[in-house]
Amino acid sequence: MHILESGGIVRLVKGAYREDASIAYRSKRHVNASFRRLMRILFKHSRGMFAIATHDNALIEEAIALSKEHQGKEFEFQMLKGIRDDLKHMLVRQGFKVAEYIPYGINISGYVYRRIRERPSNLLLLARSLL
Repeated sequence: MHILESGGIVRLVKGAYREDASIAYRSKRHVNASFRRLMRILFKHSRGMFAIATHDNALIEEAIALSKEHQGKEFEFQMLKGIRDDLKHMLVRQGFKVAEYIPYGINISGYVYRRIRERPSNLLLLARSLL
């Protein structure tokens, strides 16, 4: 926890990557449980800015509840550009900081293809955001 206690910035990301079971949780239940545990650590021990990066409603609701328990913590929600814009606007209206992650560069098509291949529902989320 040294980086937290010294005021370093931490970005907690719930990724959608398929990794080997030896280095990552494979089930949604385990991923969410770990994310919740790490969020609690961030809200309890951070002395600086941190970010909660997820589109998951339940995890966002828990982060909001934790922010009420640990008032004064400096944090922001982070989400991909074009995904869940309704949720981003709602959070901003509630007074939360929201940042958008915008993939950019010469390898963008490979990044987008990989994200869709790893989780086909990402294509549906992207299509919905364009309507």
